Amino acid sequence: MRKVYISIASLLLFGSVLMAQAPANRTAKTTAADVLAQMPAEKQAEYNKLISDLKGTGEEGVLMLVNMINAPGKGSNAQVDYALSGLTHYVMAKGEESARLATANAYLKALDMVNERETKAFIIRQLQLLGQDECIDALSSYLNEESLSGPAARALASIGTENAGKALKAALMRRMGTPKTQKDIIVAIGEAQVKDSEELLKALLGSGDENMQKAVLHALCRVGSKASIKEMADAAAAAGYTMTNTQANEAYIALLKRVAGQGDVKEVEKAANDLLKKATKAGKTQTRDAALQIL
Repeated sequence: MRKVYISIASLLLFGSVLMAQAPANRTAKTTAADVLAQMPAEKQAEYNKLISDLKGTGEEGVLMLVNMINAPGKGSNAQVDYALSGLTHYVMAKGEESARLATANAYLKALDMVNERETKAFIIRQLQLLGQDECIDALSSYLNEESLSGPAARALASIGTENAGKALKAALMRRMGTPKTQKDIIVAIGEAQVKDSEELLKALLGSGDENMQKAVLHALCRVGSKASIKEMADAAAAAGYTMTNTQANEAYIALLKRVAGQGDVKEVEKAANDLLKKATKAGKTQTRDAALQIL
């Protein structure tokens, strides 16, 4: 009888060892499927464990989940979004550079595999969060594509490296694409405050529609220097020193504040005094007050 008990105990022990080893022996496909089935996890510790498991599947797991994304109107993508977004944030943590790079490369491969616009945009948004210079060439290839220029330009602006800035400037210099794609690039240049883009932007003043001019003026007030004061002052004057669709007046005031912060006090004082005088004459109280504030 004692031998029977020993045999049963041995079987139970052996079974528990097998169960303990099973997760480590799961395929990437099985692991990814298991993670997906448990999304969204209710507890943070459980969620972290699932995302860590997904990280271990590498490129195969990412591509599998991307292939499961449904086209708009064809079904819910909530679980896939939870899983991939969780992985994106997980690999951005300190000490996870190897996993970050592997995940970024998997997303880049996925971009070439999918055709659906919304799926591409989702992948680009993940690259916006975790991408670095390894993503620049791929993202740049979408800057002249109207349906994806916005996400691609925002991703490059978020990456924010010198190479990302050069890619945005190069795309704008080529003057390719459509007015929309060019506007998306201009907005990104302003958001990223790309160096050495001031003259490129100034060359676009007065061209294009109101939306284009709004983008150019906003970008200039974020990257400009005293070299842009005259052109921006002219734009504010053309707007009657009040709010218009191009927001030229607001952009000029923002530029003067920026230039003041750069230490060009005399240039700003002269410009602000001129703005005060003209805004007062035009009866534009808010602009007058803004000029006084700058002074």
